[in-house]
Order: sequence, then C-alpha cells, then structure tokens
Amino acid sequence: MFIFGKTSHDFNQQLDVFAKMIQQSLNQSIEQDFSENKEILKEDDTFEMIESGVFKNQEGKFKMTTKPTVFFSDRLAKAFPGVRGLKWFEGQEAIKRLLRLLKNPTYFDIAKGYGIMCDPIWWFRSGSALEIRSFERLDDGRCLMDRHELKVSKIAVYVSGSYYKSFVYVETEADIPIGLYDYSEIDINSVNSRRAFDEEYGLYKGIPITRPEYEDGATEINGEIVDIEDAEFRKRYLTNYNFIISSKASPLNTQEGDRLGIKYMNELLKKQTIIEGFIEEFDLLERNELDY
Repeated sequence: MFIFGKTSHDFNQQLDVFAKMIQQSLNQSIEQDFSENKEILKEDDTFEMIESGVFKNQEGKFKMTTKPTVFFSDRLAKAFPGVRGLKWFEGQEAIKRLLRLLKNPTYFDIAKGYGIMCDPIWWFRSGSALEIRSFERLDDGRCLMDRHELKVSKIAVYVSGSYYKSFVYVETEADIPIGLYDYSEIDINSVNSRRAFDEEYGLYKGIPITRPEYEDGATEINGEIVDIEDAEFRKRYLTNYNFIISSKASPLNTQEGDRLGIKYMNELLKKQTIIEGFIEEFDLLERNELDY
C-alpha cells in the first residue's frame, strides 16, 4: 500500500518519529514547569508574612500578594480604627495617622498575581497622580512624602461602605522659602489658581543646593567644587496645598476621577466648597477597571 508516494511502513516510521518529538517536547515542558514551581516554592519559603498580604524575606525585599484596593482598605482600617464615613484630624494627630497609613512598605519589590501591583497607594490632585514610595516625619516637624516636603495641617478620612471608594484628603500649610532663589510674596501670591507655588532644590549632607547644581551633580562649598551624586531632590510648597491619598485602583484614577479632582481640589483649598460635596459626586463614580 502506498500513501502519498510512500509505503505504509515508511508512514508508520514517520508517525513514530513525530510521536517521539511530541513526547519529548511535553517532557521538557513538564520539567520546565516543575523547575519553575520548585523555584516559586523555594522563594515562598524565604518570605515571612508581616501584615495582611505583605511578605518580607531575609534580604529585606517585600512581596505584595493582594490587590491595591484591598491593601489600602486594610491599611486604612489600621490607621483609622472604628471610623465610618467622614472624620477630620488636625496637627500632630493627623501626622500620626498618616505615618501609620503610609508605613514602610508602600512600594514592593515583587507583585505576583492578577491585578496585584508593586505600587498600590497613590496620591491624586486635579488630574495629576503618582505612587507613594515612602513617608516619614522630619526633625523639623515637616513630613517627607518621597521628594515632597509637607507641613501637614489637617486631613479628612472617608471610609466608604464600598471598600474600594475610601480615601484620605490632605491639606498642607504654606512653607517658607529655602533661601536659594529670589522671588517676592507678589510672585508667590500671583501663581495660577490651578497650581501651587513650589520650589525645587537639592539637599547634600544637610546643605541646600539649587536645582541646576543638583542636576549638574556638583556644587561649591567653602570655595571648593565638590561632587554631590548622592544629594537628595526636594520640592517645597510655598502656598497652601492639598491632595488625596487612595489606592492605585481607586475610581479617582480614571478620566471621571480626574474631572472631579479638577472641579473640586482648588475650590476646597480656597474654602469655596466643602468635602461633603466632593464625596457625594465621588460615590457616583464607577469602579475602576484595574480593580476587576
């Protein structure tokens, strides 16, 4: 018998070769999966849970295993126990609550699983947004949120009936200039109503340096030019400022959330509206697609 110009014996040999190739490929795939799973198990053995959904290994690396809205809701409950709805906090009490909410870690080395992210907590203001990697209180009473120096005056926490819609509203006082730049109070007060007046500078071993010096990586100290590659970048707000802290997957992180922020944030800062009005419209926002 002939099949496509070959004998059935030849054809059976080809089938045997083909079957062996498939089996070999399957074996390699199984070995690879087993090896990967073994590595995952080995990795998991090195991590210890330090709070709900958060793990840390001996190398100091952090792993996130829960969604941003769930993580933020858990942190909120620990920082504001017993609060439901809206509640205000001022001064040192406000700072104490923020330190608990934003304690290390807020940024993770590893995030595994659907919808799980390395940067679960963000700040939002009028269409701008960014992750929060660190938050601490400085010796001078200011707070440092990443590169932002903040004189926190008061906060409002809103614990929604829908866990994914909770947030913290933050207001800060106007700070004094660092002393590196020349501008008057007229310059500061004439800033566009849709943004704050801020100044950017570097900090090298406690010595303020200008933004251009920070960018160049060198400055002059006591008549000597020194390299400053390890200088810190800072931003200070010379007018009152406000922003909202919530999860990355909050309804705030949507086009509708951006529009709501643009509508309310400056009005809230100028005392021309109230936070309850913002909450009323915020509660109408759809759930963020990142949270499904």
